[in-house]
Amino acid sequence: MEVKRQQAQSVSVPKGISYKPKNKLPVEEYLKMQGRFAHMFKKGNEWMIEEVQKEVDKNWEELLFLCGE
Repeated sequence: MEVKRQQAQSVSVPKGISYKPKNKLPVEEYLKMQGRFAHMFKKGNEWMIEEVQKEVDKNWEELLFLCGE
């Protein structure tokens, strides 16, 4: 993660976040709407959705950190 942070900081650091959702929706709601992710909802593949959610949460926290929030 440290390498990613250094790369992001060397390119361009956002000044702030223009929109913060009041209620963060789970990625599952977004993925359900798109047929290309149907395989993730099959029995035994729950881990895929969990991994995507972890990545999204990590990226959101990193963005907040870079913006100083």
